[in-house]
Amino acid sequence: MATGTRQLLIGIDGGGSGCRAAARWSDGPQVFAATGGPANATTDRAQALSSVRAVVARVAALAGAQAAEIAAARARIGLAGIMDEAMGRAFAELLPMRAEVGGDLELQVGGALGSGDGFVLAIGTGTIVAGRTGGRLRRAGGWGFPLSDQASGADLGRAVLRRVLLCEDGIADHSGLTRALLAELGGDPRGLVAFAVGAKAEDYARFAPRIVAAAAAGDTQALAAMLEAAAYLDRALTAVGFRPGARLCLMGGVGPAYAPYLASAAQATLIAPAASAVDHALALAAAL
Repeated sequence: MATGTRQLLIGIDGGGSGCRAAARWSDGPQVFAATGGPANATTDRAQALSSVRAVVARVAALAGAQAAEIAAARARIGLAGIMDEAMGRAFAELLPMRAEVGGDLELQVGGALGSGDGFVLAIGTGTIVAGRTGGRLRRAGGWGFPLSDQASGADLGRAVLRRVLLCEDGIADHSGLTRALLAELGGDPRGLVAFAVGAKAEDYARFAPRIVAAAAAGDTQALAAMLEAAAYLDRALTAVGFRPGARLCLMGGVGPAYAPYLASAAQATLIAPAASAVDHALALAAAL
């Protein structure tokens, strides 16, 4: 089919550990998917731009799009770290196609809940706590790793490394996980300090899968970190209006791991996401 009778539609969901893209032609159902590098527009704007451009090129190649077809494409992009419309417009102007760029909150909530009401904990490298009631969207936290993103993968990693130092200082007792992390980072507190000096959110978040697994196996320090983080999530859910009986969806690489640690009222109403954030982004691209 000739260029001009169809358009390439692209949806992208980007976070601190990576971005995901989906694309399809406007005249067909086949969806092409690709992944890319970290894409937090606040912590590293240049890296986010590079990651988005690269994943656009990758997914467009899978769709068989030529340069003119990429330029004519429509895209909806949600990125961690996009704080307002002006920031989103400035980012969009640097992309090779027409794009609407915003934060990742709308994509996570829309993907998880569809058009209905409910609450979302979307937790990966960063954290989103949000609720939608009667069409009104409320959020708590999620302001980025330096000051916020409690309970995120990055926050979990940092929290457990702090626990390693407490154990070394004799304030707490070592567990298997804290001993292992100490050994990996040089064998004494100086190694942890050296790591922390240059560490980004995604560097801390790489420890999260091990923390989750260790907590499930009963590691005392990992379990304490998960319980502390879950207590924050319970308070944040209350702040955005969660009440017993409301629908709650856990998303992201870390989010589902909190299911057994949340308050019983939250555990009782867990639902599976209606769609992923990137699928919702692709649907929104079609409506641009």
